[in-house]
Amino acid sequence: MHQNATLRPTNSHMPLLNQRLFAAVVFVLYITSSCAPEHAPPFRVGLNNWPGYAPLYLSSVLNPASASDFQLIPMASSADVMHGIRSGTLEAGALTLDEVITLANDGIELRIVLIFDISMGGDAILGKPFVESLADLRNRTVAVENSTVSALVLRRAMETAQLSENDIELMYCPLQNHLTCFNEADAIVTFEPMKSKIQNLGAHILFDSREMPNEILDVLAVTESAYPALSTTINAMVADYYQTVASINSDNNFAHATLAEFTGLTIDELDRAYEGIELPTAWQAKNLMSGQPSPLSRLIDHTTEVLRDQGLVRNDHMARPIIDHSHIDATP
Repeated sequence: MHQNATLRPTNSHMPLLNQRLFAAVVFVLYITSSCAPEHAPPFRVGLNNWPGYAPLYLSSVLNPASASDFQLIPMASSADVMHGIRSGTLEAGALTLDEVITLANDGIELRIVLIFDISMGGDAILGKPFVESLADLRNRTVAVENSTVSALVLRRAMETAQLSENDIELMYCPLQNHLTCFNEADAIVTFEPMKSKIQNLGAHILFDSREMPNEILDVLAVTESAYPALSTTINAMVADYYQTVASINSDNNFAHATLAEFTGLTIDELDRAYEGIELPTAWQAKNLMSGQPSPLSRLIDHTTEVLRDQGLVRNDHMARPIIDHSHIDATP
């Protein structure tokens, strides 16, 4: 449900996709995108290997014809995705909602066209065996990324335990060092796919996003400047995506193997990861995006206030992200 979001990875390296796998993914996506007509407008979508984004990659593999109209660009972190959107080298990105709000605060107009997932345990604080509860974190070391989602999770956990950040010692730790940092700290704020790997080391959950329902949500956001030329392509992308999500929920060995490969997880780790992530159906996503105000609109307001309280949003006149469920409406 992950950095600054990626907070899902925010580092400058890609620790979970080894070089051989990353090269293979890039090659597949390059071959697919190279088939696009020369006159087609660029549609470059940045994403990292958070399990909630993986179905979009799987969809491009399963639907090569429609996927030829866009290019998925694997990136190490959402920070890289955000940089690509700011610099104009990406037309869209897979981002957490707070990252979309952060970009809006920077004056970038974005349109949300798809909801990937809702974190329901995928983001967590994991502790060593001797840390039995959140209260036991007092005067102990907690490793955490310098990212918005991690800050949100830590804040909610501290409120639950009636602690403040002054009661703990923070160790800032980039994603690629999470395994090492966990060995050095007493607890760590992390997310899938790293969460499952750290649990395999004997860590246990002290707090997770099930205790902050609907606060960590991932979306596909398209820059408003690029959107008018991409509407038809987005229709096909969204339709293929939700068909793919349906196939994941069935007993589909190829889908599971492809998702595991993309995320760098084993099948067992992948199954555990998806236990903490809800992948909405097209109908569920439309309900979240519909109404005056829609549930998603209310969540944008809530998240904006949280970010403003933390000093992460300062622009009182920022361009509000546009919520557009028309592409979901066009889904068969």
